[in-house]
Amino acid sequence: MKNSKSKHIEIGSIFHKIISSDAEYHFFKTRRVVFKESFKYYYSGRNALQAILEKVSNQVKINKIWLPRYYCNTVIELVMKNYKNVDYYDVDPFDSFSKAHSLNFASENDVVIVNNFWGLSKFNESYKSDIIVIEDHTHGWLSKQCVVSAAHYCFASLRKSYPIALGAVAWQPKQKNQLDYSENFTDHSIIEAYKCLNSAILLKSNYLKGIYNRKDEFLRLANKGEEYLSSSSGYTKPSTNVINSIQKFCFLNINENKYKNLEYVLPKLHHSKEFIIINSEGLTPFGLLVVFEHKRPFLEFKNHLIDNHIYPAHLWPNIDLDQKWKYLLNIHIDFRYSKSDMDYIVKVFDDWKLKRKRL
Repeated sequence: MKNSKSKHIEIGSIFHKIISSDAEYHFFKTRRVVFKESFKYYYSGRNALQAILEKVSNQVKINKIWLPRYYCNTVIELVMKNYKNVDYYDVDPFDSFSKAHSLNFASENDVVIVNNFWGLSKFNESYKSDIIVIEDHTHGWLSKQCVVSAAHYCFASLRKSYPIALGAVAWQPKQKNQLDYSENFTDHSIIEAYKCLNSAILLKSNYLKGIYNRKDEFLRLANKGEEYLSSSSGYTKPSTNVINSIQKFCFLNINENKYKNLEYVLPKLHHSKEFIIINSEGLTPFGLLVVFEHKRPFLEFKNHLIDNHIYPAHLWPNIDLDQKWKYLLNIHIDFRYSKSDMDYIVKVFDDWKLKRKRL
């Protein structure tokens, strides 16, 4: 944590609410990205995708919806629940130039959802004219391929990048008309999800400052919020509070500090036969991406991180990737963290390697 007043140290997990007196706040006032698109706002990335799919299905008779076989579990569940004509295509999530991005498998009136894996995917400058392409930039927000896209539609969940409880955007690249598509009803599940998650990030902020000691409580609220979010079945217009949060943060450059931290930490992480670190020259990844070949050391390493107050994201559980390197952990290295935090990460890595040698 950059905040020197912090009493509880941890890296990763959900964001904490940031106010003007916090050390991180100056970051948001000085770094902005020019992004000349007109956004439609939603509570979540899932809501945004569903709105896009509903709009497309009302305009054309969709032949088939294609999903990457390696993709977010909850998004797959959403599409499978609401649409029958769904199929999968294989993609290597750790290869920036994956051949799957050519989309040659798709036919006329197919909808293809393309994921920007970790901000490192390199997409085509144009797509086939008879298909509809939707790009998901949740894990590559403000990457080069996000800001300049050839897709018909794009969306991104922003709560993975900023200290907000909920919030997502959808847009039509290079189109003057805003994507204006939402349902007019009261989605009680999403409202309760926002209440829980907003309380959770506030309590986490107080926990990190030593004002509040009940870590179990903000984790309980976060989990409850995720449950409500999973039961949300619509794509309604978000509340004013959510829209204000999105507008406050969405153009702030999250990648600058990630790049600096990655540049600092990578030379210090010694080689291991157990894992590789995914990176691509000239691009900034979502975080420190650590990929394992075998499940056992992957789980041992994950538990070791958690025991040392580093909380990685497993991307994604319950997805069987048919290739050599396939168990991925992301360690957050964003604006919340300093060089001393990077040194701590290196120490935890080195400690685990020593433990492995003793086995």
